[in-house]
Amino acid sequence: MINKFLKPEVKKALLRFALEYGKKRAGTLKQKNEGYEKKQTELKVLREKIFKDLKAIQNQTVKALEKNGIQVHLAQDASEARKIFNRIVGKKQD
Repeated sequence: MINKFLKPEVKKALLRFALEYGKKRAGTLKQKNEGYEKKQTELKVLREKIFKDLKAIQNQTVKALEKNGIQVHLAQDASEARKIFNRIVGKKQD
């Protein structure tokens, strides 16, 4: 219905604007995605390296803490951590 009220030159200008906008937007998104994909790949490599070395890092950290007189307790999950915590707190209350 709105087409009836628009002059042909206005319709042409609107169509040209819509097509140019779509092309420019697609180009901009492509550039942004290229940077994003590169960063995503870099983070994936870093994450894999960290998880591969995690056990070694944990052992190194525990040794350093114990060397400084800190008692370290390791838990596999939250439930085990609560049990360790309650055991320690219970000892202090006796």
